[in-house]
Amino acid sequence: MKISIIIPVYNGEQYIRKCLDSVKKQTYPDIETVVINDGSTDGSEKALKEYAAENPSMTIKIITKKNAGLPQARKTGVENASGDYIGFLDVDDWAEPQEYEEMAQKAIQKNADIVCCGYQMDYGDRLQTVKQNLDPDKTYTGMEAFDFLHKRTAVYPYAWNKIYKKSLLENIKYPSGNFVGEDYAIQVQVLPKAKKVCVVSGAGHHYVQVADSMCRGGYNENYITAFRNYECARRKYCKKYPQFSRDICNYLITEYMAIIVAMGKNKVYNQDMIVQIQKFVKKHLFSFLKTKEVPVIMKGSAVVVSVNYRLLNLVYNLVGKMR
Repeated sequence: MKISIIIPVYNGEQYIRKCLDSVKKQTYPDIETVVINDGSTDGSEKALKEYAAENPSMTIKIITKKNAGLPQARKTGVENASGDYIGFLDVDDWAEPQEYEEMAQKAIQKNADIVCCGYQMDYGDRLQTVKQNLDPDKTYTGMEAFDFLHKRTAVYPYAWNKIYKKSLLENIKYPSGNFVGEDYAIQVQVLPKAKKVCVVSGAGHHYVQVADSMCRGGYNENYITAFRNYECARRKYCKKYPQFSRDICNYLITEYMAIIVAMGKNKVYNQDMIVQIQKFVKKHLFSFLKTKEVPVIMKGSAVVVSVNYRLLNLVYNLVGKMR
């Protein structure tokens, strides 16, 4: 069973070697690396070619294309991959040596369509481990996984902590551009298609927290795209899967509060969006507060947003200092 690891690269020259070294060190033997140079303007392409020349034993495909954003780069990777399963690895992240072998063994053992692993939030000076809170001996349906994602108890809305049968990633809509929540836009399409979803107990993926990354920076126009995509997904999937509408709305309340936190970081407040978010939070507040999977801090934050959105940033800063 071959795994194709797809690595989109946009101006990732400083991260390329560590990322590819982590693929080189994988204990699973049958890996193809597909690198998509998504219109980089730095020395990424040169660095990629040098690395490939230095490591002839690795199967590395390098594809250079016009910049169109992360989802489109992943789409190009899927189209050019020859593996039975697909894994994604962002260029500023890296994988422990056993990560893909553990998931491959589980995929073979259970004939799983998707296998999920845990991950480590890598802050450089500290690690925060996020495990899959599911039984690694069990098999779950794609719809169960869809609900776990929205309850934030397992699976999680990321492309890179999973391997997928290639067929699942074909004939889905990959959005254009870069925006917060781009992985979510793919997961909500792919998970319902899966018949069998499994997890492994390991947390071998390092999700490196880059200080100037899109999701850790302040508010910009990408959040408008994110909000529109979230709203489109809410309307579509609440209608299609009404049994999960509560958890979908709960999930989005947290995402919308994160948008307001981003606004507070650089003091750029989109008042029209804030009005829509407050209206949505107030409408679903009671359900959010009584849902056991929602952490207390998030419940308190939702109450704060419903009263005065500017207070949310005070809460966020206070919690940050307490950690």
